[in-house]
Amino acid sequence: TFLVEFAGKTMGSYGIHNIWVYNIFDVLFYPGIILLYSDVFGKSGLRWLITTLTFGVLIWEILQLFLSDISIFNTYFITIISTIIIFLALSYLVKLFLDTSITSPLKNDFYYWFSVGFVIYFVFNAVMLGMYTQIIESKVIWLPVFIFYSSHLITLVLHIFLWTGFRAAFIWMK
Repeated sequence: TFLVEFAGKTMGSYGIHNIWVYNIFDVLFYPGIILLYSDVFGKSGLRWLITTLTFGVLIWEILQLFLSDISIFNTYFITIISTIIIFLALSYLVKLFLDTSITSPLKNDFYYWFSVGFVIYFVFNAVMLGMYTQIIESKVIWLPVFIFYSSHLITLVLHIFLWTGFRAAFIWMK
């Protein structure tokens, strides 16, 4: 994730067309995140639904790559997938806070860190992409620049949460 974001942001800052990098990466990124939650909800009926949803999203993304222009940003797809990931992340967080049998501190729960990072990142993306056309066509001069830098900041926040989650996972594995 970090390398793709770094490459895409660097290309974008030099004015090089970079949408194709994200479109190709999305084939693995979104289904991977959704599949992560099949492990989280492994002992419930949601596992089957999440696994089916993962393969549906994977097929949808592959078809999207072959049937449309790879250099066009697919805001509709990303907004829908962002909404699904927000729902799964919030479902985990609600489950976590309602479960009274959990005694380990949150700092050791890597799914907690991943979920919080996903909520922050994907809420921003869903809102931004939902208004993408209006932002680009806006008469407010500073708005596209603000969104550009806000996107960088939100991406950094996501990576901080992901790294914190991976750090908690490595501690857990020891």
